[in-house]
Amino acid sequence: PAEVTTDGVAPGPAALATTAAAPTVPAAAVQEVPPTDTNPSLADILGGTTPLGNLSGTGNWSLLSLLMAIAGALSSLVVAVTLFIRKRRDEEGEEGQTPAVTEEEAENDNRARKRGLLVKAATIVLGLFAGFLFLVLDDLSQPVALINQWTLWVAVPFVAHLLLVAARLVARKQNPQEKQPQEEV
Repeated sequence: PAEVTTDGVAPGPAALATTAAAPTVPAAAVQEVPPTDTNPSLADILGGTTPLGNLSGTGNWSLLSLLMAIAGALSSLVVAVTLFIRKRRDEEGEEGQTPAVTEEEAENDNRARKRGLLVKAATIVLGLFAGFLFLVLDDLSQPVALINQWTLWVAVPFVAHLLLVAARLVARKQNPQEKQPQEEV
């Protein structure tokens, strides 16, 4: 059964497509969404929404913060790898030799190793923390800038990380016991 218009002519396919009525929603079923707070809460973070470092929703992310985050993560990786390599090398060295060492020297050596391990762990944590702060504070969907308001927050753990790395390098050069043994030819 074709539809017939008031002038007695059947409408074409284009007219049939436009005559379909759009579904309507009763006004009582529409609910307004209340405006959200601009500060991300713990529920927002745990709920899967990404917190924006720029709380106003406009702004940029820092290229310098990105560089510090990458450098901190890479140097933390290097420190972690050297930690495991040195531990393996020390275990292999202890199996082959048992030098005559006094109890006091052994205790001092043990304290120095624990202190070195603590410094390396702090170095790793601070380097990774700089990267974590970058990911949390900077919104990568915004335009890039060299420095933004969160760059200082990323720089503090990164600089502390660099100071620990430098202190460890200086301590290794001053203490000949920690140098790698050289192979005799």
